[in-house]
This record gives sequence, C-alpha cells and structure tokens, in this order.
Amino acid sequence: MDILTHLLSGAVSGLVYNPEVASWVREKVHKKKTRREPFTSDSTEQGHHNNSTPLDTSEMRGPTTPSANLSSLKTMETTRRAVRWSLLIGSVLPDIDILFLLGGWSLYRTYHRGPTHSVLGVMILALLLSWIVGKRYPMITKSRLFIASLIGMTMHLALDLLTSYRTYLLWPFSDQRFAFGILRFHDRTGWWVLGSALLVGCIVGEWGNFDKERRNLKSPTLIGALGFLAYTGYILMQAG
Repeated sequence: MDILTHLLSGAVSGLVYNPEVASWVREKVHKKKTRREPFTSDSTEQGHHNNSTPLDTSEMRGPTTPSANLSSLKTMETTRRAVRWSLLIGSVLPDIDILFLLGGWSLYRTYHRGPTHSVLGVMILALLLSWIVGKRYPMITKSRLFIASLIGMTMHLALDLLTSYRTYLLWPFSDQRFAFGILRFHDRTGWWVLGSALLVGCIVGEWGNFDKERRNLKSPTLIGALGFLAYTGYILMQAG
C-alpha cells in the first residue's frame, strides 16, 4: 500500500475525531450511570438530618461566560490537534523501515514490512510516538495519545495486509508472512475516496466558517466517516 493512501487514512481519521462529540458521548454515558445508581435510605436520612437540599451542580459551575467558552474551545482545539498529529504520524510511521534502502534494494526487500509492521513493533512505536507528541502537548494525557497513535498504525497494518506484499505480522515470534491479496500494491481508489472526504471535510469544517466559536465540528466527522464507509465498501467489493 503506497504512502499516500496511508497519509490520507491518517488525515481522515483526524477529521473523524471530534472532541466535542467525544465529550458529548462521555456525558451521556455518565448520565446513564447516574440514573442507575439507587437512592439509599441512609443518604435520604442524612439529607433530612442536615436540613439540606440537593445541590444544583449547574450553580456550582457558575454562569457560562464568553471567556469560559473560549477556554473550553482552546482546550478542545488543542486536544484535536494533538490527536490528529498522533493519528497522522502513526499512520505512516511503520514505513520508517524505508531507511533500509540505504543498504541497497536487496536489504530493503528482505526487511520491509518486517519488525516495524509487526504487532510488537507497532506497540513500541506507539509508545514512542505518544511520548514525543506528549512533549509538545503536555496537557493531553499520554493514554489518549497512545490510543490515537495505535489506531493510526493499526490502520497502516490493516491496509498493508490487504495487498499481496507479505507482512511479518508476528515478528519476532514467527517468520510467517501474511497477505490477503485483495488490493493492488498501489491502489489509487483510496486516493480519490479518502482524498475527497478530506477535502470536503476541510472545506465544511475548517475553511467554511472563520468564526472559531461557531465552527461546525460535527459535519467533518460525518463526512470523514462516510469516506471510510465508502472505501470499506470498495474493499469488500474487491474481496468479492
């Protein structure tokens, strides 16, 4: 699988990631957990004993001000930027074994899609990448950066496995190489599908509205997801 397809897959993944939607999902999950928690008699008696009423958390948070909205937006933008870099770099980092070309074509053919394309190698690279990106964005948790890096590299492995060029997936525990042979080594359909999704998503979400406080973040997420679905449909058609 050529490097351009890997780059586009990482870029579209960054488009799909939306911290606003992610926080909305976490809030929904938290509300469901809160509703499931039963009220005990002890807590009720304690409330009557203290002559207190349930606290309104919205009052504790205070009124929403423009400065608070701006701060929240900056945090959201920083999170999205850090995750995007992790996804983008992670989607191409396994091909760092291209450095074997310095030793000649024979050496490159022997070790390409070797250690850096194995499950163990990807885990090590994801740890390294999350540490490096974390130095640039120390306010983002390393676990989030690690997951984003691992997703990008997992997509890289998945796309490579779909071609006929075999991959040392289980290195160093096995010398067996894996390949499904579904896609061509240079499959340009991925360029058009993922590239179109990235272009439309950027136009709608990034360049379509210059007011950062009103920027539409959900539309790029939807467009990126549709791009991935379209490419997945193409892969299934090729497999059929």
